Amino acid sequence: ATLDERVIAWEEGSYQKLEVFKINHVAGIKTMGGDFLFIKKGNKTIIHSTLNYSMKNSLWGFMNRIMGKKKFAKVWKSVLAGYKYHIETGEEVTEQTRLDLSEVSLIDIVIQ
Repeated sequence: ATLDERVIAWEEGSYQKLEVFKINHVAGIKTMGGDFLFIKKGNKTIIHSTLNYSMKNSLWGFMNRIMGKKKFAKVWKSVLAGYKYHIETGEEVTEQTRLDLSEVSLIDIVIQ
């Protein structure tokens, strides 16, 4: 799956909001976006984030409620761990990067 995103709001070093304008190989998703609030705490970074998405129709919505939301939660946790790793190390995150998911707490995902 790939997503083409654009930044629609930006506050240097503290906040960004994204919208996805092209979704490839993610069945059933109509719209998607998210925001990130970055808070420095000592040598660590706390990221508060919200993922928002909507489904193409009620059938996809039903399937999402049964199994999709859990999958998105797992993927979003990895995305947040990747941002955290990059912010704290300055290194690019690749498929080979080992991310520490234990420091990422996912609270909720909003389905529109």
